[in-house]
Amino acid sequence: PMNFSDNYLCIKAREALEANAQDYKGAFRYFEAALKVNPFEGDNYTGCALMCLYLDNIDRAYFYVNEGLYADPQHAGLNKIADTMNGGV
Repeated sequence: PMNFSDNYLCIKAREALEANAQDYKGAFRYFEAALKVNPFEGDNYTGCALMCLYLDNIDRAYFYVNEGLYADPQHAGLNKIADTMNGGV
């Protein structure tokens, strides 16, 4: 976490992806750090889940979606990922 805000760390994750669209591991590290700083923000779980999906780590993506929905049950992005992963549209 390095005493940064979760918003800053999410911005750094997006910058890593803008610099290299395939740098899912690099972006994941920032999203995971953001999650450690603020485990109550659904966007942090969403970032982790999406990077896990891109890295073909489906089990870990399910973990982040489930934990994220526990922390923020109404989060639109997490609910959309959950619906997609569960075969919905």
